[in-house]
Amino acid sequence: MFHNGRSSGIGCSLAIGLAKEGMNLFITDIDMENFRRVKNEIEQLELGIKVFTGKCEVSKLEVFEKVAEKFYSELGGVDLLFNNS
Repeated sequence: MFHNGRSSGIGCSLAIGLAKEGMNLFITDIDMENFRRVKNEIEQLELGIKVFTGKCEVSKLEVFEKVAEKFYSELGGVDLLFNNS
């Protein structure tokens, strides 16, 4: 699963909901402070899933491509993609 979006509101709720369904997550954002909060919140649920993170500004193709490479090396494939900006 790859999630890209704001680390609050809908994006946060989506990430937590999908984690509770047992999905491994790769979440990205440009706001690293809130981003870490969401990652920690998910990890504290102790659901036995993996949560990977990456800083990404989707308006910059080269940055997005680097994050995508990291994603594929960590998780291998995409089941769902949310671009919530």
